[in-house]
Amino acid sequence: FPQPSILFFLLRYATMASADEARQARAMVSLTLQKMATGGLRDHLGGGFHRYSVDRIWQVPHFEKMLYDQAQLAMVYLAAAYEPELQIYSKAFLQVVRDTLDYVVRDLTAPEGGFYAAEDADSEDDLGSKKEGAFYVWSLNELQQLLSPEEMVTISDVYHLEASGNIPEESDPHQELAGKNILIRSQKLLEADAEALKKIQKKLFEEREKRSRPHRDEKIVTAWNGLMISAFAQAGARFNNQHDLEIAQRAALFIKKYLYDSTSRTLSRSWYSGKVIKEGFAEDYAFLIQGLLDLHAATSNVAYLKWAEELQEKMNELFWDQEKGGYFSSAAGDPHLLVRIKEDHDGAEPAANSIAASNLLRFSKLSTARFRNALKMAEQIIQTMTATLTSMPTALPQLLVALADSLQFSSEEHVCKDHACYVA
Repeated sequence: FPQPSILFFLLRYATMASADEARQARAMVSLTLQKMATGGLRDHLGGGFHRYSVDRIWQVPHFEKMLYDQAQLAMVYLAAAYEPELQIYSKAFLQVVRDTLDYVVRDLTAPEGGFYAAEDADSEDDLGSKKEGAFYVWSLNELQQLLSPEEMVTISDVYHLEASGNIPEESDPHQELAGKNILIRSQKLLEADAEALKKIQKKLFEEREKRSRPHRDEKIVTAWNGLMISAFAQAGARFNNQHDLEIAQRAALFIKKYLYDSTSRTLSRSWYSGKVIKEGFAEDYAFLIQGLLDLHAATSNVAYLKWAEELQEKMNELFWDQEKGGYFSSAAGDPHLLVRIKEDHDGAEPAANSIAASNLLRFSKLSTARFRNALKMAEQIIQTMTATLTSMPTALPQLLVALADSLQFSSEEHVCKDHACYVA
């Protein structure tokens, strides 16, 4: 699984480390992102990323596409695009961001602006059988019928095509992809081939659109929409692209209209075809607050900051542990849960506490008397997770980003011992 939280940590670490260690950390991020972008995990024709790879080299994916992956990967490619030693931006990484966001706009955006949850891995092949990856893979014969001999030379060199298919048997135990090719970038493009490849990709994309599409999960999840709002807001600010900002703002308006109760100031979890699942979780609040703070930073519209403040107050009321600090994942009294837990793992998605800690640190710098204790609350979250941070720091890389920020911006004296940090 891609784990953007680890990459975000390495990028943050690079801002604190010695020159050699910083270069090493950025090189780790860059190599990982390059391999993900050139491998089968990425959809080279339609943009976006599949859910995970079944091998160690990002070659053969599980073909499902999740909204939260698109959001986080767009943000981490955007963050990693700047090369401080050269003081330039990587055009390749910025193109990945653009392609990913364009995919979300085209295929995962509802008419009123919210973002759909996912696309399935399976779809029908030419014979009407449902198979994983059928929408995305190609036989050599299919390509030869579509492309000229010159185009076949170009695409065969760039994408490592084979007559028998380029998918290893061990990566396809049920032989659903036998004889098929995944588009995998096998070499760097020569300038002369770049324009030719664009035309080929356009031709293949248009042909692929005629196929039976994977099922789209049209559920709109508040938390995942919050992450996607962040991605479009950050990209809009970086690219100076008003369209990206408008997309982020439309999604925020969708949530406010369908998933937010202005009287109780509470969020619902999800919306599907007019039906709403109530009782949002802590991650719904944390991720949306982050998105609104990013929108405020990109647009200077104070309305987003005010709504973020309202949500933060409600999040504190519903989820904060008054005894030990940190946020429970669910509100008190949830009839579906026997035990209230605090998520302490940044996996495919970051934990609510990790994002909430960063949000609180931002409030401590941005806001007002309304959040005089925001810095203290962020530090309490970190203290609550000290056991995990000490014994298994790789479990919480996103919280380590917040810890780094708290050490930098706090006016309190921090004491660090045996790899655990706390406020003196």
